[in-house]
Amino acid sequence: MHMMREVQNALVLAAGCLLLLIMSTPAGGELVTGNGEWESRSSTAIRGTWTVALERSGSDVKGTVTLTGSPLFSGAEVSGTIEGDQVMFGTVVDRENQLTFSGTLTEERITGEWQCDTIGDGGPWSGTLRGAGGPNSD
Repeated sequence: MHMMREVQNALVLAAGCLLLLIMSTPAGGELVTGNGEWESRSSTAIRGTWTVALERSGSDVKGTVTLTGSPLFSGAEVSGTIEGDQVMFGTVVDRENQLTFSGTLTEERITGEWQCDTIGDGGPWSGTLRGAGGPNSD
């Protein structure tokens, strides 16, 4: 039953992300999308997936991030920067906890670290970030 719920949640998440991408194509900016995996360094060693849909204007990005697998975070509005191969963004969700993501972009592959000081945890994240290069790149 638990596995069925996870599959249903994943399908709803995928449909929601697709709808968000269709509805949020930026008028003056560049659309940046991504997805991948994250994990925790805590003793509970939780892990999950992430997706983003961002509008980029110069080095600034803003949009939404969705997280699965976390008992505390599910996602929220996100803003940050992409400058050259360096990516930095953070979000505030659930009880004012701030999650910060930083990473390095090589072509469309991103690897980095996430940190949440209020829960004293962090860990690696990685995946694909599409649309982050091109004419708006620094």
